[in-house]
Amino acid sequence: MREFLHDRLRLRPATEDHAQALAFALLLREWENHVDLQDADAVRLALRACAREGNLLDSDHQVMGRSVGYLPVGIDLRSPEPGPEEMAVSAATPWADRFENQHVRYATKRLKSNEQRVARAWAENSELNWRQAPLAVDMDVEMGNRVRRKLLRAGDEIVRRTEAQILGES
Repeated sequence: MREFLHDRLRLRPATEDHAQALAFALLLREWENHVDLQDADAVRLALRACAREGNLLDSDHQVMGRSVGYLPVGIDLRSPEPGPEEMAVSAATPWADRFENQHVRYATKRLKSNEQRVARAWAENSELNWRQAPLAVDMDVEMGNRVRRKLLRAGDEIVRRTEAQILGES
């Protein structure tokens, strides 16, 4: 969440209080009523305002009369379970945009929403095959084969583009 605040919302320094305030706002989803969701800059400004809401100066944070500071940014205290920040980002970010690999993002964005549901069911459950995944999300069995073929075509296109890029640079 701190990376999201720092990299996407350009909020510096991104503190744990900012992360919690943003996670809470994303879970409540009230900010969506006050902004045009198609305007990326307006969404960024609204999310920055949500992250800043209720945050005081570092020196004002006290517990039982003692000042409380923040851990340095370099320390990683990640829990093995997803926390509220991860769940909030997951709820606010479309599934196809969550991948770090640009090629995976490209391929999954080419799928329609119902196709993405099938692909997600297949990807998140290793026991399912392409014929079982659509049944898990109440879709027609043939949808699994269509999604598999569509992803294979997208993969072939990505390979062709990458090869063309490499040969063009030589």
